[in-house]
Amino acid sequence: MPTPPPGSAAPGVYVDEVYSGLRPIEAVGTSTPAFLAWSGSKHNVTGPELVCGWAEFEESWDVQGVLAAIKDKRESEHGRLADYLLMAEAVYGFFANGGQSCYVVPVALGEDGYAKALKDLESIQDVSMVAAPTLGSPGDTEVMRLMADHCERMGNRVAILGVPPEADPLRLGIESSYAAAYHPWVRVPGLDGRPRDVSPVGHIAGVWTRTDGERGVHKAPADMSLEGVREPARALDDKESAGLVEAGVNLVRDFPGKGPTVWGARTLSNAADGKYLNVRRVTCFLNESIRRGTDWAVYEPNDHKLWAALRHSVTSFLDEQWRRGVLVGASPQEAFQVICDESNNDQRAPIGRGAVRVDISVAPARPAEFVHFRITQLAGQSR
Repeated sequence: MPTPPPGSAAPGVYVDEVYSGLRPIEAVGTSTPAFLAWSGSKHNVTGPELVCGWAEFEESWDVQGVLAAIKDKRESEHGRLADYLLMAEAVYGFFANGGQSCYVVPVALGEDGYAKALKDLESIQDVSMVAAPTLGSPGDTEVMRLMADHCERMGNRVAILGVPPEADPLRLGIESSYAAAYHPWVRVPGLDGRPRDVSPVGHIAGVWTRTDGERGVHKAPADMSLEGVREPARALDDKESAGLVEAGVNLVRDFPGKGPTVWGARTLSNAADGKYLNVRRVTCFLNESIRRGTDWAVYEPNDHKLWAALRHSVTSFLDEQWRRGVLVGASPQEAFQVICDESNNDQRAPIGRGAVRVDISVAPARPAEFVHFRITQLAGQSR
């Protein structure tokens, strides 16, 4: 009888395929912002719109028409159209600094406009940054707090906040590791050739994207030049700058021979494991990648086989991130720990009958201490 080819069974022999349990986890993107701003009376978009490039935004949002209306002062809502222009400057700054794609979210007039816009963003998984380019008065800090709360609730994105020109950057009243504040505003050449001061959030989002592409999400997005910016709207000396950065406020500074530069990479949190922006962005990235990459568990029986499969998948993914420099340590054992067994999945407890838990500790690039987070999937249930 001829010898069967490798990997095949001999004639008449039944082979039972064994499921290996390996489910690779794919890394999610980290460079897609959502810009919240008044949309303008002529635009009919009512929800988040994905924009891939400045030319697409310029055509879709009739930028040239708005510029003409502002120049000729033909519109009774001239002030609102000026807000619209602040949004356009932010989107332009994003693409000028390395951005690839973004969502533009129209905000309806009224006090609930931003709350509704943030609610609309909850269903869009690939958003990793949230910014509002038209927030320019001290009273807008309440909206900024809504943005920070939204990001913390979602767990996969960070708010980029531009400190309003008349606000005290040391008294924003926001305490969150899911928000980063930048001061001061920046002076740009102007889409219509008229220099103007704008919120830096669009340009900053582009810098985050550029850093992710060149170095990775674990690299702090600081000491990076800002393209399309003439100068900070307000000059800061070394003493003032040191106090602001120590308080968690990131800066735009103008250095001789370098130009406008992002200085600082802190969040608005004093917690040891949450005050560094790159650490928060790494945990957002890991959390979202693992959460999406293990959602298949909802269809599996919650038993030892599932726990082993989850440990294998998560460990393989974190090992890859360690090799890429996202996590630090001389070995994988020093860089991360994954627990998914009977110690954190008690089948006798009510939660154990429906939820499977994966406890993960990681050592991001900075600080060196471990940061803990938990992934929970509802096993054995339809989604």
